[in-house]
Amino acid sequence: VPFRAENHLLVEVKSRFFPPHYPWPKHLTLTQDRLFTELTLDSAEVRAPAPAEVRLLAAEPFGQALLDTVRSASNSVWVSAYYFSDSRASPMREFYDPLRTKAAAGVDVVILAENSTASPPTIRRVNVNFAAALAQDGVQTLLWSGTNKALHKKLVIVDGRLLLLGSSNLSLSGTYGSIEMNILTEDPRIVQPAIADFQRLRSQLQQRQAAP
Repeated sequence: VPFRAENHLLVEVKSRFFPPHYPWPKHLTLTQDRLFTELTLDSAEVRAPAPAEVRLLAAEPFGQALLDTVRSASNSVWVSAYYFSDSRASPMREFYDPLRTKAAAGVDVVILAENSTASPPTIRRVNVNFAAALAQDGVQTLLWSGTNKALHKKLVIVDGRLLLLGSSNLSLSGTYGSIEMNILTEDPRIVQPAIADFQRLRSQLQQRQAAP
C-alpha cells in the first residue's frame, strides 16, 4: 500500500493489519518462526494521506470561489456551461473580464456551451451571441449542437487541479440569489475523471467543427 509520508518519502507498507485511517508509525511483519514483530518505518510518525477537502458552496460562495480560482489560473481554465451570459453586475463582470485577460496572456481558456435543439431558443440565442463576443477576445468557445441531447454539465476546471461542479449557471442568478449547490475540490479522484470527460467532449466538438 504505497503512500506519501509527511517527510515526502514514498513509503510502501507490505502488510496491513489496521484501518487505512490509522496512524502508520509501524507495520507488522511475519518472521520465519511465525511470530509477528513490529518494524519501525521512520523515526517520525508516518500517517496515511488525508483525503482532499470537498467544500459545498451555495450561490454566493460559489460566485466568490469562481472569481478566486479564475484569477489564480496560470495554465488553463476549462468551462462547461448550460447557460452563460454577460453581465455588468458583480460577480459575473469580475469573472468574464479576467477570463478575457487570461486568454490574451496565452492561458488555455475554453468554454463548451449548450446549443442543441433540446434547449429553448432563448437560451441558445444568448449562448451563441455571447460565445461570439468572447471569441473575439481570444476565448475558445465550442457550441454543443447537432443533437437533441442538451449539454447540461456545469463545471470549471482550473490548471488541471481544481474543480468547481454543481447546479449554478455562469450567470448573475447562478452566482447571486438563486438556491444552488456546488462543490469545490482538488481531490484528484474527482478532478481527473472530470478532466477526461471535458477533453473527450472538447475533442468531439473540435472534430465536428473541422468536418466539411
